[in-house]
Amino acid sequence: MCAEAENGQEAIALAIEHRPDLLILDLEMPIMNGIDAAREIKQALPGVTIFLFTQYADIATGPAFRNLPVDRVVSKNDGISLIGHIRSLIPA
Repeated sequence: MCAEAENGQEAIALAIEHRPDLLILDLEMPIMNGIDAAREIKQALPGVTIFLFTQYADIATGPAFRNLPVDRVVSKNDGISLIGHIRSLIPA
């Protein structure tokens, strides 16, 4: 299943409706950002893997962001690594 949300609230609704194994959220989305959306999604679906795809990947290294509600932060500047991160989730 593949779906695309136009904003954070829609991402939450689609996640709850479709219960995906993996979500890729953008940090900067209209209405609700990716971190807030991820927080709500993790409350509803604690087992879902969430990647935050952002041009600000260095935010994951700051002390204020140690408890991000996402499993990985992936830089938009290195989109190819996104595929590697996804493949790492697939059991061998």
